[in-house]
Amino acid sequence: MVSPKQTLTMVLLISLIGYIGIALPYPIFSPLFLTNNSSQLNQFMHLPPMILMGLVLAAYPAGLLVGGSYLGKLSDRLGRKPVLFWSLLGAVAGNALSALAIYLDSFMLLILSRLLTGLCVGNVAVARAIVTDLGQQINKTQSFGYLSAAGYAGYLIGPLIAGGVTGFGYGWPFAIAACLSLMTLIIVAKWLPETGLTKTRLQKNNINSGKKALSTIEFLRSPGLLACLWVYVLATLGVNTYYEFYPVYLVQNFSMDSLQIAMATFALTLSMILVAVGLLLPLEKMLGRTTVITLGFIGLGVLMILLQFDPTGWKLYGHFVLTGAVIAMYNSLYTAWMSERFKHLDQGQLMGNMVSTFCLTNIIMALAGSYIVLLSIDTLMLVGGVMAICSGLWFIYCQKLPAYNYQNNWQSKLFEY
Repeated sequence: MVSPKQTLTMVLLISLIGYIGIALPYPIFSPLFLTNNSSQLNQFMHLPPMILMGLVLAAYPAGLLVGGSYLGKLSDRLGRKPVLFWSLLGAVAGNALSALAIYLDSFMLLILSRLLTGLCVGNVAVARAIVTDLGQQINKTQSFGYLSAAGYAGYLIGPLIAGGVTGFGYGWPFAIAACLSLMTLIIVAKWLPETGLTKTRLQKNNINSGKKALSTIEFLRSPGLLACLWVYVLATLGVNTYYEFYPVYLVQNFSMDSLQIAMATFALTLSMILVAVGLLLPLEKMLGRTTVITLGFIGLGVLMILLQFDPTGWKLYGHFVLTGAVIAMYNSLYTAWMSERFKHLDQGQLMGNMVSTFCLTNIIMALAGSYIVLLSIDTLMLVGGVMAICSGLWFIYCQKLPAYNYQNNWQSKLFEY
């Protein structure tokens, strides 16, 4: 019999591989589309290479947006294990097709393969559901902490894999990702137990709880929720500008190749891991949660604007270390703050809204940013930095909003804030 700890380990592995897939393209697509003259990918329909890169970057989060929502709900009805199995099979196919698309110089196949991969890697939502299922056997806070660490590790490992093997060809990182997904598929098929509630038990629990599920409109009418979600919209617009286009900044300003971009990403992500694991709790105790979150939002914006001064050498890598630190400062704590602020709401639906927000802003910045960067990469980073600073200022305002009052009928207050 598989123990809860072994089940959690498998879930962490699935999440790790999912985030590796998200991070893989960061050091690949900028050199592939902007400096590789031998490829036909950057000449599709005679569109500017930057626009083509933006479309490819947007395809993955577009799939993730749909998959994260749909696969999670599907696992409630069909079970966690079968949904994970088939989605992992799709991830194997998607990554293999991405490698094939680059080999064949087929832009449309690359778009479709990235869309398919994102759709299937939406199984990260199923992994989160399994962690929730294990809540009675393993401390939930600890489990979600490990899940976040797996995500950071994916962002650390993915670019290193990409930077290390692109010398053999730009398709190789995706071939490796396909092999990793296949390994996870075998683990799920042979050893992962079913942790989800059966349909009968789920219906019984809903009846006994007497809790009526809220529609999306009713959910968003909770006082203060939209205002606080706007904080996250502005913050994720800023951070996704940075995530998607700092490789472009490094290519245009310093002519870096994939390996050098991977090393910069290593500095960024290692800083995120170290702060999240070792410094976040001491900072929270010393300064308070809301202060740390505010400093994280505003710090990200300031650092993005400082890129206008073109730091070089150790200053450039120091910039990546500091940026990773401020991202880690707000990333986990704002989620916890939202969870406590709106603890009267269904937490799964709340977290789903935040995940959807991240995916939507990722798509927006991949598309809009590819146009803005035609003016200059410095202009784009300035825009992203201003949005991040605005998120910090808006968060200060949100702290002054009245907290939820259980005596009030909040559903009758249509978008009060």
